[in-house]
Amino acid sequence: MTAIITEPQSYTSLSGLPRIDIPDNLNLALASGRSVASLLWEIISLWRGPGKLSPQEYFYYRLWDPCVPVAEKRRFVGKKAQNEMHLACNNQYWYSATADKIPFHTIMMGACLPVPDLIAIAAAGRSVPGIPNLVEHGSTAALLRRPDLYPLFMKEVGGKYSLSVVSADSYDASRDEVVLLNGTRQSPNAVAATLTSPGGYLCSDGCARPLPSPSSLARVCGQSVCWSCIVQALPSFTEPLRR
Repeated sequence: MTAIITEPQSYTSLSGLPRIDIPDNLNLALASGRSVASLLWEIISLWRGPGKLSPQEYFYYRLWDPCVPVAEKRRFVGKKAQNEMHLACNNQYWYSATADKIPFHTIMMGACLPVPDLIAIAAAGRSVPGIPNLVEHGSTAALLRRPDLYPLFMKEVGGKYSLSVVSADSYDASRDEVVLLNGTRQSPNAVAATLTSPGGYLCSDGCARPLPSPSSLARVCGQSVCWSCIVQALPSFTEPLRR
């Protein structure tokens, strides 16, 4: 993960099929000793199989490699099948909760699961009880000038795939610069400008936290962790999502 990732166009590429030069990869496959007929048969077989792998995904994962057993190739799942699996296995009401990190943070806290400590929210018209809302650019820059708050991790309220994130290690007061995760530096005003988005940002404690042990999760969710367990345990949170 880089220090700052703000590339909205990457959402499309990550959600869609991988970009790959099929002719070049076809030549690599032929150079390995595969024939055109065997490749075509395998591509069609995997495309029509349960994994619904596209030709792009077939070459992206180098499934033409003779060293990969056929049984292993059939275990790969393409983007089309992934989407159908997500829709079939997840309650539709939870999409609104997981896509917006403000209610998600509240739900996780209500389930007694560990979450990063929220430091501030930079989102117009949104609020979290007890958490300051940085509604102005100047207040965001002022927050970034507080050395005691670092490390900081800031993520877009509606972001995904670790895109549009800001990870900062420290603040250098002598140079009035925020030191980012990869060692690069930016002024607090520049970082504050990055946090300006229609959906807003959450600012949280960037310290690494250990994951809870299986036993601690079992006390909350049972032997298997699934959203259905949390839904049953938190009717007060889920009922508004169903309306």
